[in-house]
Parts: sequence; C-alpha cells; structure tokens
Amino acid sequence: ALHAIEQGRDDEADRWLARAVTRHQAPGIAWFRAGLAWQSRSDLARAERALREAQRIDGDEAEVAFALAGVLLSQGKGAEARPLLQ
Repeated sequence: ALHAIEQGRDDEADRWLARAVTRHQAPGIAWFRAGLAWQSRSDLARAERALREAQRIDGDEAEVAFALAGVLLSQGKGAEARPLLQ
C-alpha cells in the first residue's frame, strides 16, 4: 500500500488496506502507516481517514493520536485535535 500511495495510486492502496484489515495481525499499523504516507504526500483528507481508522482499531496508541492531531491541526481543526493532545 505504501508504494501505491507514494506513486499516487490511491484506489490501489485503498483496496490493499481493505484486504489487510481481514488478514493483517495488526491492521491498525497498516492504517497508521498509510495515514503517515498520505500525510507526507499532503493528502490530508486521506491521511485523516486512515489515521481515524487506526485510532478506531488501536485507540490506546499515543503515536496514532499524535499523528491524527497533527493532521487535524494542519486542516485547521484545532478543536478536534485538542483532546488527542491531552
């Protein structure tokens, strides 16, 4: 998925992630890494979606919350980011 994201093949990455959720031992990690890849490509909407999914799966992971907060802040969503930073 990360290679597809880096090359802008987002539909392919989405399909891979959908399969990963059912097969991967830690699907939250797949979503987290995809979110970071989309963030580095400045596709903040997709990054937010992926990081929210990672948070839904692994809600107690501080790294996920921090990354999601950063994406939200970058989009001017400070009120949504604030609880993630506390």
